[in-house]
Amino acid sequence: MSRSVFVSVGVRLGVYSLFFACILLVGRDFLVRLVAFHPSSGGLSAGQLQEYGFSRFFFQTSRGDSVEYLYSKSGDGPVVVYFHGNAGTISDRIEDLSRFANSGFSVVGAGYAGYGKSGGRVSRENLEKDAATLIAHVHDSLGYSYECMILVGRSLGSVPVAQLLTQNRYGGAILITPLSSGKAYAKSLLPWPFYLLAGDVLAVADRVAQSTTPLMVIHGTEDEVLPYAMGKEVYEGASQPKYFVEIIGGRHNTLQYDGGALFWDRIDSFLDSYPRCTASSFE
Repeated sequence: MSRSVFVSVGVRLGVYSLFFACILLVGRDFLVRLVAFHPSSGGLSAGQLQEYGFSRFFFQTSRGDSVEYLYSKSGDGPVVVYFHGNAGTISDRIEDLSRFANSGFSVVGAGYAGYGKSGGRVSRENLEKDAATLIAHVHDSLGYSYECMILVGRSLGSVPVAQLLTQNRYGGAILITPLSSGKAYAKSLLPWPFYLLAGDVLAVADRVAQSTTPLMVIHGTEDEVLPYAMGKEVYEGASQPKYFVEIIGGRHNTLQYDGGALFWDRIDSFLDSYPRCTASSFE
């Protein structure tokens, strides 16, 4: 082996060692922020939201930050609480939110600290704490019982939903292209041993396994971001009643189009299989 090859290998090992040492110094939450969060600022104006029947509100976190959420009320029926993926803003999901609203559901679209028009800084801890604060607000201020809430988490949104499922039993939960764990996600992006630093954070599969909330998991077989096997792992560890929807050829960001009518048909069937809440069932 030539000297130049030894030098090349040595340089590569040196870079990996330096990166590994830096991660050890700043902690695994830095690694999670590095690979999991891609916030954007801004969002639709109040007038644009109104065209879809939504309004923007803010809730206060325990840190004193104002975090946005979008809300559309539809009669006295149940409420869909939607947690979006790791990029863009909740306004970018207005088409999905409107689809639920047009099906007769009230809808809350959850914003994240550091995203859109929200204050604060994004982190795993803030994401999970703020989700619990929002659910408390939906319960206490908007007046919905937990049984009248249907949680929807897409991609990264599966993380706060999984955490919430360990705290209460809800009317239902839908996880769309979920990750199974932070370590599995990091492993798909980083070489050994760096992905090991993710540890057990973002432990979606483990948390879902603790829940008795009726569950639907939807995943595409050609998901290039969070592999299909992650969705299957989440589903297989969950309790009954549970349902799995496989979208043949479905990719991560175009799943609702790749599956044709199947995507929304299965969601509608899942939602229609549970009794509609009424005002008398609110706490």
